Amino acid sequence: MQETSNPRLDINTAVALRDLCTSAIQTWTLLIELFDNNEYIDFFKQPRNEHFFHAIKTALHWQLITQISKLHDPATTKYKDKIFSNLSIPLIINKYTWDNQTKSQLLNIEKKMNDLDFTSSFKSARNKYSSHNDLEEILQDPYFAEFGKNNDNDYFEYLTEFMNIISKLILEEPYNSFICETKTDALDFIKTYKIGYQNRFHDTPHTSI
Repeated sequence: MQETSNPRLDINTAVALRDLCTSAIQTWTLLIELFDNNEYIDFFKQPRNEHFFHAIKTALHWQLITQISKLHDPATTKYKDKIFSNLSIPLIINKYTWDNQTKSQLLNIEKKMNDLDFTSSFKSARNKYSSHNDLEEILQDPYFAEFGKNNDNDYFEYLTEFMNIISKLILEEPYNSFICETKTDALDFIKTYKIGYQNRFHDTPHTSI
């Protein structure tokens, strides 16, 4: 029986992967811009605002946990004697045909990502929080602590590099995560919310922004 070679990555799958990576990068960017680089962070922590922005931060954290951890799922999952393909980095590398140089590059980037504390912390968080309410983890304060903060810039640089290789080869265009646009949107949201708050509660004039 003749051995069947791996197929070439198709455009639809490449686009789906691109969209997943872009969503993860944008979620991370929103977290950074809204809660790390935000010069108005003390305003977010005021009694009238803190619960709303805590809910936003928690939702973004959950989103990022699932996005990153699923990108590193095994290529396939077996369930009730059926095997399902996962749209993940291992699937992209191992299911599809690449020339030796490209495959070596992709494997090297994958290893760099997997070696980061950032990646392992998200895998652990997904297992403990998404599958069940792990009591020991929940009782830690704060709930999400600062997991994932180490090496986050490195991780997303590697992810962008990985996706750029795929995009150039399959989609014939450089990869664009729209990170600059996301930063601008976050800043616009912050300013718009603050202006609306000040107009509603007659705080300092909105021209102070």
